Amino acid sequence: MNLATDLTLKLLDYIKQLETLRTKPAYAIPNDPFVLHEHEVFTLPEVRLDLQEEGEEVWLRLPRLAPSNAPALIEPLQPWVVLPRDPSRTPELKGEVLTTPTDGSSKNAAPRKLEDHQEIRSLFEWYVEHHWTPWAGAEIARRQTIATYDKLFKLHQALAGGADQPLELVWGIGHAAWKPAGQAEPERKRYKEHEGYDDETRDVLDDLKGNIDEAQSLMAEYKELRRAHEAKAVRKLQD
Repeated sequence: MNLATDLTLKLLDYIKQLETLRTKPAYAIPNDPFVLHEHEVFTLPEVRLDLQEEGEEVWLRLPRLAPSNAPALIEPLQPWVVLPRDPSRTPELKGEVLTTPTDGSSKNAAPRKLEDHQEIRSLFEWYVEHHWTPWAGAEIARRQTIATYDKLFKLHQALAGGADQPLELVWGIGHAAWKPAGQAEPERKRYKEHEGYDDETRDVLDDLKGNIDEAQSLMAEYKELRRAHEAKAVRKLQD
């Protein structure tokens, strides 16, 4: 066991003893009312993390976006295609449509079957490949940003006094997997297990990993400060 792990476990045990005096400690990150992990939003459009602005630190910023419309259908496809509102779904071709007479009446509308119009199927496949698919890929990520904004806005309202019970906003950096005695094995996720990062993002994550030595030093300083504080408290009790 390395120094950082040993010190972290001792710190967690110390916190556990304090918390058991007041309340039942939680051993997992709660998802009610809201939890968000960096890897879930790191690549989302318009999301900005760790900004420096006029001497102030901005941990997270995302604007209020609106859903964008699907690419317009060309005129021959319009009566044949059903466009879903959900970008994760695929447009559908109708098997049959009615051709409306030029006078606009529906009495003499003639049915047209898809099997008799292969040019419509070819146009549809072209539309899906060159218009729908690129738009849907970007729109799915955009709507994840919208959903994240909505959750954060609801949390903001709850923190402002709209919740039935008081809430606490906790912002953490890094993860520590802890398995107290008698508890189930916690789920572990390391950044190396998250695939799909580009080279620039991977370099940033490698730099974060390189800060372990600094973290160990800070943990050692904290331990010494805690010992000094405890010794001072003991002296006061003895006096």
